[in-house]
Amino acid sequence: MTFLSLSEADYRPLHGILRPAQPTFVRQWTVFTGRRVVLNCSVELPPEVNPRQVQYRWERPEGNVIGYSKLYVIPNASLSDGGMYVCHSTAYLGYPGEQWSNRHRLHLEITCHHLMKLTANLKDPQEAWIDNGLSLLVPPS
Repeated sequence: MTFLSLSEADYRPLHGILRPAQPTFVRQWTVFTGRRVVLNCSVELPPEVNPRQVQYRWERPEGNVIGYSKLYVIPNASLSDGGMYVCHSTAYLGYPGEQWSNRHRLHLEITCHHLMKLTANLKDPQEAWIDNGLSLLVPPS
């Protein structure tokens, strides 16, 4: 899975911080329970940023930091892993106080992929055709 990347032309300096001019977008992915999920904080860097100097931080909406690398791996997805994930990427540009910063959000929906068999134990079932609450067929007597 990959986050939305912004191109070089989309960046504008703001108080010594190079930020995306456009708002970041929320990408949504649906995966099955039990699967391995790899979230990739993939960004296209402006020319001023050295890729080796980028620092990453993964967070959940509650503000809990869950990782510090470009990739965040969920080895065995469960329903509780669903929800919003936020990746912050930051790099200092070499000038005092100047840095590049970006944030991506991803909503992960976890779906149960088990087949279910539903059984109803009805005594003396009856068939009927009904339209707007009215029977269309008269049952045999």
